[in-house]
Amino acid sequence: MSSIHDLSIWLPALEAQLQDAPTNVDLVEFTGTVGKGSIGGSYRLDGNQTDQGLTGRDWFHALHSIAVQFDIDCVGVVLRSSRSGIREVDLIELPTYVTDSPGAV
Repeated sequence: MSSIHDLSIWLPALEAQLQDAPTNVDLVEFTGTVGKGSIGGSYRLDGNQTDQGLTGRDWFHALHSIAVQFDIDCVGVVLRSSRSGIREVDLIELPTYVTDSPGAV
């Protein structure tokens, strides 16, 4: 059985993030959180912080599908993909006090 620690689970999101990036960009890096209820973070394109998002929504749908399939409430991620072949995922387990809880304000 697959787990969120298997790179193969994240490959559709890595490919989609690269496809949704501007064509003149080699390396795309997303750092943020992924969960069933929300996905948020920031991008670096070729190592530069940017306010520019990705042009499509395929990466979002791929990440949301993973969160739903594996019942992820919230996990920190760093997703790296490049046209030169890099495909990497770093998972950051968040302490429970960082994630949402009933009655949180």
